[in-house]
Amino acid sequence: MGYNARRLAQQGARLIVVDLAQRAVQFTRERLLLRDLSAAFLVADAEHLPVAPDAFETVFSTGVIHHSPNTVQAAREIMRVLKAGAATVMVYNRNSRWFWWNIVIVLGALMWLPNSLPARSRERLLVARPAWRDLILPTGQQLLFSGVVRAGTDFGGLRNPLSRVYAKLSARRLFSGLANFRFVT
Repeated sequence: MGYNARRLAQQGARLIVVDLAQRAVQFTRERLLLRDLSAAFLVADAEHLPVAPDAFETVFSTGVIHHSPNTVQAAREIMRVLKAGAATVMVYNRNSRWFWWNIVIVLGALMWLPNSLPARSRERLLVARPAWRDLILPTGQQLLFSGVVRAGTDFGGLRNPLSRVYAKLSARRLFSGLANFRFVT
């Protein structure tokens, strides 16, 4: 909602803020106006940016493309619109201790528990812990690693439609068109 845009504008960056959601663009616009900062704004899909090739000296994307239906296309678009400059792109790190402990082990166990209970016991548990409802699978579905990742890598639990995580090699492949690639954790 504009936190990073504000920080970049405060450092003197000339920005074009892009978001898929009109409401997010509006929040960012308001955040910048409250601080007498300026930017241009564009409502657009990261997979199909309506700008010319080589339009930007820098691309900054944090917490975005790993939620895109076609992450490879979103990465291609970043490379297409980027001049010989720098891109900072944050994607979820599959090999971090935080990911494995907090999401795979802790959340995985928390999801396994209510999903393995008989229906009557599960309903009693959900009365006591209504927020856990977002971790309950539809009847007949089994808990998979991808479901734990989806539920744990963003707000909304299983209502989160899509999340991907990347190891260093898969992130490098995602941005194979970049001349200089650095993976930072």
